[in-house]
Amino acid sequence: MSELKIKPAGHYLLIEMVEVKNVSVGGIILGDTGKEQSATEIGVVRGIGPVAFVGVNGCNPESYPTGSEQYKMTPAQLWGVDMGVTVQYARFEGQTIKLKGYENYRYIPDMTVKGVIEGEVELTKASY
Repeated sequence: MSELKIKPAGHYLLIEMVEVKNVSVGGIILGDTGKEQSATEIGVVRGIGPVAFVGVNGCNPESYPTGSEQYKMTPAQLWGVDMGVTVQYARFEGQTIKLKGYENYRYIPDMTVKGVIEGEVELTKASY
């Protein structure tokens, strides 16, 4: 049997949520992080639906001059989103996935991405 692989459809993004740790920066064990994990609003883009950001103002590559860098970008890239980037989205947004191996993933609509985060992100229960 082959390994299960999922990808987003339509205007959805597949996000791997940043894991909420149960140990503070100072080493204090904070307990179960289940509620905080479901509330996380930061994740890594692992899939982009085929029509994500299509039709969004400023995300049409053909509206840029043919010699420009933007002309060669996808609508998602024009929005600032690409595979592997860390993004912040609306809290509790989207739907978690109940499939083995994908418990820490969720689908979110493209327009709920609020920003791209550069650098290492670490969340603890104390962050909430």
